[in-house]
Amino acid sequence: MQKMMVVALAVLVLGVACATPALGQAADKPPGLSADDCSKQVLAELRRTREVMEQLKRELIQLQVATIRMRLQQDVVATKEARLDSVKSEIQTQNEVLVQLRDRVKRLEALDAPQAEGDRERAQAEREEVKQEVAREEDKLAGLRNQETQLTAELQAERARLNDLLLAIESLGSESMTGAFNRPLGARDATGQPNN
Repeated sequence: MQKMMVVALAVLVLGVACATPALGQAADKPPGLSADDCSKQVLAELRRTREVMEQLKRELIQLQVATIRMRLQQDVVATKEARLDSVKSEIQTQNEVLVQLRDRVKRLEALDAPQAEGDRERAQAEREEVKQEVAREEDKLAGLRNQETQLTAELQAERARLNDLLLAIESLGSESMTGAFNRPLGARDATGQPNN
């Protein structure tokens, strides 16, 4: 924000600097011009200076609004990035849980012949329970991956919006530097009259 204020101040100083020579030229009336003509030229130059100042003021307000929007968009992007990182972390944790559960199922299946019939039924029930848990965890992992895909798409869209705002701010800055000063304030045509 301070950088923009410095740029706006520099543009303002440049505008005043351009207006000062024009006023000086109008005050040093060329031969053959009456005092009334000189006064009209000075007034015309002052009007143009005021128009430029008003334009700069409007552009500064637009720049401030765009900067606020950009900051808000940066916050949105940062929030999406944090949420995406969180989901990726959850996916990693979920993958580790699944690896452990699958190893447990393999170990349970490796126990071929428990000694008693009751042990066999308990082992079979435990295997089925762990397999169901694996299925639930896989469903949870699939949901997290879908969420990751959605957040990635949203993050890309928010980054594109942020980029658009940055481009808009840059174009505002370049327009104010070129648009307001396309014609120098002291510019005159071949007859010595101001170009209006």
